[in-house]
Amino acid sequence: MEKNYRINGFEQIKSFYIWLFNNQDKRITPQHVSLYQFFLNQDNRNNWVEWFVCPFETSMTGSCIGSKKTYYKVLHDLQNWNLIQYKAGKNGLYMPLIKLEILNFSENKFVKRDKKSIGKKQIDVDFFDLYKDPRWQKRRLEIMQRDKFACRNCGNTEKTLNVHHLIYIKDMKPWEYEDKLLITMCEDCHEEEGKSKDILKKFIN
Repeated sequence: MEKNYRINGFEQIKSFYIWLFNNQDKRITPQHVSLYQFFLNQDNRNNWVEWFVCPFETSMTGSCIGSKKTYYKVLHDLQNWNLIQYKAGKNGLYMPLIKLEILNFSENKFVKRDKKSIGKKQIDVDFFDLYKDPRWQKRRLEIMQRDKFACRNCGNTEKTLNVHHLIYIKDMKPWEYEDKLLITMCEDCHEEEGKSKDILKKFIN
C-alpha cells in the first residue's frame, strides 16, 4: 500500500458528486455512478485497502448493469476519467483488481446551460452557496422546529443538527422541496447517510 493512501468515505462521496457536477460535458450515465458507488462500498467492506478484488459478475449485480459490454465500457470510462484504476487479476478481467483514486475537490462549481443559447452562454453557479441563501436558512429552521430540534434517526438533541434532503431533484433549489422530503438529522447520522450505498437509488436525474 502506498504510504499516503487513505480514503475518507464521506469526503470521497462528496468529492465524487462535485466532480460529477463539474463534468457535465462528459457522457456520464446512471451506470457510471452506480458502478463507482458499488466500488466505493466494496472498498469500504475491505477496510479501504489500496487494491481490492471485485469479480465482474458481482460488480454487474451490485451496480444493476445487465450487459457485459456495458460493464466493460463503464469500467474503461471510470479509469479514463481518473476515478479508478484496474488491472487484470489471476483470472483476467473475471476478477479484476480495483483501486479508487483519492478525490479531493473542495468547490462544487458547475456549468448551467441556458436552454435558449446552449453552446453560447454558460453560467457558473456555486452549488454550495445555495445553502447560504436566507430562503434555505428559513426553510431549515422550519424543518428543525417541526422535528422539535431532534434527530429523526437517533433522537439526539445535543449534537449539531442538519436538515437532510431524502432525494435530490434536478434544477430544484434546496428550499423548494416539500416538507416530506426534508428531515432533521444529527451530524453523525447525516454523515452515515452520506456513506450509504443506497444514495444512488435516491438520486433523481
